[in-house]
Amino acid sequence: MQQAVSENSQLTIIIPFLNEGDEIRNTVLSIKSTATGNPCILLINDASTDGYDYERIAKEEECLYILNEERKGVAASRDLGIGLCSTDYFLLLDGHMRFYESGWDERLIKLLQRHPECILCGQTRKLEKVVAEMLSV
Repeated sequence: MQQAVSENSQLTIIIPFLNEGDEIRNTVLSIKSTATGNPCILLINDASTDGYDYERIAKEEECLYILNEERKGVAASRDLGIGLCSTDYFLLLDGHMRFYESGWDERLIKLLQRHPECILCGQTRKLEKVVAEMLSV
């Protein structure tokens, strides 16, 4: 199986999904419209049964694509993606996520470079009010 890599990428975005339909394209377009670097996007179809042509989306949007012939679950699909990752960093996403700020990817990479001992976790934020705090480890 090939490694997940994109030329000049430092970040691989791993997106396992099941029956997400148009949400996959919307998520990929959101990433591409706000990322200022060149992240590698790896789509992992966990044996979707909705008949949607996810492979076509991957080709059109220049993403890597893996089809699990039988359902493995989100954790095993993420593990598969991490195992294929050859970039310095990876980001695990759900198939229905959106990004709203340009350059989020480069900010994430810089933060990880400054704190290589850290694992970063995030949560969905409300658009009306954002409260964020970086805690020292």
